[in-house]
Amino acid sequence: MRRSHETAICDLVRQFVNEHRGPTTEVAHPDLEKPNEPKQPESVERVWRCPTGLVVVEHTLVESFPHQLAGGTAITQLLVPLRAELEARLPEPGRYYLEIDEGALVGIPRARFADMRRPIVAWVLSEAERLVRQPIQPEESAFAQEAVGRPPGVPFRLILRRWPRRKRAVIFTWSVGPDLESRRSQRVETALRRKAPKLEAAKGTWGAVASLLVLETNDIQLSNVFLVNSAFRRATDAIEAEGKAIPDWVYLVETDVQPFVLWVLSGDGVPISRGPYELRTASD
Repeated sequence: MRRSHETAICDLVRQFVNEHRGPTTEVAHPDLEKPNEPKQPESVERVWRCPTGLVVVEHTLVESFPHQLAGGTAITQLLVPLRAELEARLPEPGRYYLEIDEGALVGIPRARFADMRRPIVAWVLSEAERLVRQPIQPEESAFAQEAVGRPPGVPFRLILRRWPRRKRAVIFTWSVGPDLESRRSQRVETALRRKAPKLEAAKGTWGAVASLLVLETNDIQLSNVFLVNSAFRRATDAIEAEGKAIPDWVYLVETDVQPFVLWVLSGDGVPISRGPYELRTASD
């Protein structure tokens, strides 16, 4: 995670705490000030002083499924260089969605991407011309037109969908399996199991009154607060059934929109408050 992004998220959360618990001061930035020594616990990201005492803070990105971040980077590197060319050449009107199966790029060397782009462009243009020639009935769905294939030299399938009554644009996306919510719960549970002991240790070290875990999502296609909240509840039930604790406060920050949106998932009890960052609670 980029340090600048982490800082923006922590600044947003601190604003929220300021508004609902009184002014805070930053006591320490342990993960930068005290690099970890071998066999020593990892340092948390922030320690804040509130009117009621110290709060230790940690932030983590939650994927919708394993390897999503790496896969998204790979899709960006492979396909984004093609967007301008495709948008200039695809027949109008029509909004085009080019979809790749999740995991399709795992293990493919980035050096091969340049060789795959030409056949991808040729396949997309050919299939788009074929779709345009197909008649569209008024009662058909927006995604009535679809092409599925594997261009020569491309070791995975592509799905091209055309939304025929929209202004021309190209959107890259991916398809996921039917067990997405199960895997989302696993990712949230993994985040809790990794971060909770770290926060609990820091809480004792600093004599803090509360630990705060900030979950970040950046996935406008597959994620929203309600899905993450459901996954969080399932993960929390599993962890607490083992007699283990979760952080005192858990917030969710959605960074796929501007400005970022903050939700309270657990433990804070603050009322709903809308401000410049649209601060909200997950129950609303």
